[in-house]
Amino acid sequence: SIGAFAAIAVEAAGQAYREGVGVTVIDPRWVKPLPESLVTMAQRYKSVVVLEDGIKHGGIASTISELFRESQLNVPVHSIGVPLTFLEHAKRNEILEDLGITVQNITRSLVAWSSSDFGVDIKEEMQHPLDENEHRKPLR
Repeated sequence: SIGAFAAIAVEAAGQAYREGVGVTVIDPRWVKPLPESLVTMAQRYKSVVVLEDGIKHGGIASTISELFRESQLNVPVHSIGVPLTFLEHAKRNEILEDLGITVQNITRSLVAWSSSDFGVDIKEEMQHPLDENEHRKPLR
Protein backbone atom coordinates (compact mmCIF):
# COMPACT_ATOMS: atom_id res chain seq x y z
CA SER A 1 0.00 0.00 0.00
CA ILE A 2 1.18 3.50 -0.80
CA GLY A 3 -0.09 6.77 0.59
CA ALA A 4 -3.39 7.42 2.30
CA PHE A 5 -4.65 3.89 1.60
CA ALA A 6 -2.39 2.34 4.24
CA ALA A 7 -5.06 2.47 6.96
CA ILE A 8 -7.64 0.96 4.59
CA ALA A 9 -5.17 -1.79 3.67
CA VAL A 10 -4.52 -2.64 7.32
CA GLU A 11 -8.26 -2.80 8.05
CA ALA A 12 -8.93 -5.00 5.00
CA ALA A 13 -6.01 -7.26 5.98
CA GLY A 14 -7.54 -7.72 9.41
CA GLN A 15 -10.91 -8.63 7.93
CA ALA A 16 -9.31 -11.02 5.43
CA TYR A 17 -7.39 -12.66 8.28
CA ARG A 18 -10.67 -13.25 10.14
CA GLU A 19 -11.92 -14.96 6.95
CA GLY A 20 -8.87 -17.23 6.87
CA VAL A 21 -6.61 -15.34 4.46
CA GLY A 22 -3.18 -14.32 5.71
CA VAL A 23 -2.16 -10.86 4.48
CA THR A 24 0.91 -8.76 5.16
CA VAL A 25 0.64 -5.02 4.49
CA ILE A 26 3.86 -3.26 3.59
CA ASP A 27 4.63 0.38 2.91
CA PRO A 28 7.60 0.65 0.54
CA ARG A 29 7.93 4.34 1.54
CA TRP A 30 8.63 5.43 -2.02
CA VAL A 31 7.64 4.23 -5.46
CA LYS A 32 10.96 4.58 -7.27
CA PRO A 33 13.38 3.10 -6.78
CA LEU A 34 11.68 0.19 -5.10
CA PRO A 35 13.69 -1.48 -2.36
CA GLU A 36 15.27 -4.77 -3.43
CA SER A 37 13.92 -6.30 -0.22
CA LEU A 38 10.51 -6.28 -1.90
CA VAL A 39 11.62 -9.10 -4.22
CA THR A 40 13.02 -11.10 -1.31
CA MET A 41 9.82 -10.64 0.68
CA ALA A 42 7.55 -11.47 -2.29
CA GLN A 43 9.33 -14.81 -2.77
CA ARG A 44 7.56 -16.03 0.37
CA TYR A 45 4.09 -15.25 -0.99
CA LYS A 46 1.86 -16.69 -3.69
CA SER A 47 0.58 -13.30 -4.86
CA VAL A 48 0.93 -9.57 -4.28
CA VAL A 49 -1.98 -7.13 -4.12
CA VAL A 50 -1.22 -3.44 -4.57
CA LEU A 51 -3.64 -0.86 -3.23
CA GLU A 52 -2.92 2.22 -5.33
CA ASP A 53 -3.60 5.72 -4.02
CA GLY A 54 -4.16 6.98 -7.54
CA ILE A 55 -4.47 5.74 -11.11
CA LYS A 56 -3.68 2.04 -11.18
CA HIS A 57 -2.54 1.89 -14.83
CA GLY A 58 1.14 2.78 -14.88
CA GLY A 59 1.25 3.01 -11.09
CA ILE A 60 3.23 1.13 -8.48
CA ALA A 61 1.69 -2.24 -9.42
CA SER A 62 3.19 -1.84 -12.90
CA THR A 63 6.54 -0.94 -11.38
CA ILE A 64 6.40 -3.95 -9.05
CA SER A 65 5.43 -6.26 -11.95
CA GLU A 66 8.40 -4.98 -13.95
CA LEU A 67 10.74 -5.49 -10.98
CA PHE A 68 9.47 -9.06 -10.56
CA ARG A 69 9.95 -9.81 -14.28
CA GLU A 70 13.50 -8.44 -14.17
CA SER A 71 14.18 -10.59 -11.10
CA GLN A 72 12.57 -13.63 -12.78
CA LEU A 73 10.07 -13.85 -9.93
CA ASN A 74 6.81 -15.44 -11.04
CA VAL A 75 4.36 -13.97 -8.50
CA PRO A 76 1.03 -12.56 -9.71
CA VAL A 77 0.49 -8.86 -8.98
CA HIS A 78 -3.10 -7.65 -8.55
CA SER A 79 -3.94 -3.95 -8.50
CA ILE A 80 -6.75 -2.06 -6.78
CA GLY A 81 -6.90 1.63 -7.60
CA VAL A 82 -8.54 4.38 -9.56
CA PRO A 83 -9.29 3.47 -13.19
CA LEU A 84 -8.00 5.64 -16.02
CA THR A 85 -11.23 7.55 -16.63
CA PHE A 86 -12.79 10.94 -16.04
CA LEU A 87 -14.31 11.11 -12.58
CA GLU A 88 -17.29 13.12 -11.44
CA HIS A 89 -16.51 15.93 -9.01
CA ALA A 90 -17.18 14.83 -5.44
CA LYS A 91 -15.53 14.44 -2.07
CA ARG A 92 -12.70 11.89 -2.01
CA ASN A 93 -14.58 9.34 0.11
CA GLU A 94 -17.61 9.60 -2.20
CA ILE A 95 -15.46 8.97 -5.27
CA LEU A 96 -13.81 5.95 -3.64
CA GLU A 97 -17.22 4.60 -2.63
CA ASP A 98 -18.52 5.07 -6.20
CA LEU A 99 -15.45 3.24 -7.53
CA GLY A 100 -15.98 0.40 -5.06
CA ILE A 101 -12.69 1.06 -3.27
CA THR A 102 -13.96 0.20 0.20
CA VAL A 103 -12.65 -2.01 2.97
CA GLN A 104 -15.45 -4.51 2.30
CA ASN A 105 -14.74 -4.73 -1.44
CA ILE A 106 -10.98 -4.92 -0.91
CA THR A 107 -11.51 -7.75 1.58
CA ARG A 108 -13.75 -9.56 -0.93
CA SER A 109 -11.06 -9.20 -3.59
CA LEU A 110 -8.34 -10.50 -1.24
CA VAL A 111 -10.41 -13.57 -0.40
CA ALA A 112 -11.34 -14.22 -4.05
CA TRP A 113 -7.79 -13.74 -5.35
CA SER A 114 -6.35 -15.95 -2.64
CA SER A 115 -8.63 -18.78 -3.71
CA SER A 116 -7.82 -18.37 -7.41
CA ASP A 117 -4.06 -17.84 -6.95
CA PHE A 118 -3.61 -20.68 -4.50
CA GLY A 119 -6.10 -23.16 -5.93
CA VAL A 120 -6.65 -24.60 -2.44
CA ASP A 121 -8.79 -24.00 0.62
CA ILE A 122 -6.89 -21.12 2.19
CA LYS A 123 -8.29 -21.77 5.67
CA GLU A 124 -6.60 -25.19 5.66
CA GLU A 125 -3.42 -24.26 3.79
CA MET A 126 -2.30 -20.94 5.35
CA GLN A 127 1.44 -21.32 5.84
CA HIS A 128 2.14 -18.53 8.31
CA PRO A 129 -0.91 -16.76 9.70
CA LEU A 130 -0.17 -13.36 11.15
CA ASP A 131 -0.77 -12.14 14.64
CA GLU A 132 -3.79 -9.79 14.58
CA ASN A 133 -1.46 -6.84 15.26
CA GLU A 134 1.21 -7.73 12.69
CA HIS A 135 -0.41 -6.52 9.48
CA ARG A 136 1.80 -3.59 8.52
CA LYS A 137 5.52 -3.81 7.96
CA PRO A 138 7.66 -0.96 6.58
CA LEU A 139 10.24 -1.96 4.00
CA ARG A 140 13.78 -0.66 4.31
